[in-house]
Amino acid sequence: MKIKKILFGEKVPDRDDPNYKKLREESEAAGRKVTQMTGMGKFVAKVQRFAENHQKVFFAIIFAYVFFASIIAIQRVNNLWHNRPQQSSAVERQERELGFKHLAQPEDAEVDGSDNYQLNK
Repeated sequence: MKIKKILFGEKVPDRDDPNYKKLREESEAAGRKVTQMTGMGKFVAKVQRFAENHQKVFFAIIFAYVFFASIIAIQRVNNLWHNRPQQSSAVERQERELGFKHLAQPEDAEVDGSDNYQLNK
């Protein structure tokens, strides 16, 4: 039953359903309180008034925003695609992160028992 609820969701209750009415009224009251405290209602009213008075400008602003947001998203995907890291083994990545450097032992060097190399002269 839980999987069915997840896949199909729950039935939307009727607006006049007495079991749902109390929950709906509490939610609406909480929403009105938050809107009043934040001043969001006044801001939305101003935006709506501007949209009604200047429809073409409002739509131009909205479409420009959507266009530039899409361009930025495409650019980010493009940068990620072209700058993806080269594949390396876990050991190579760990050595790179820890800052290990492989010091090649010169052919004419003698080892004195420690990790120091001394060149033969």
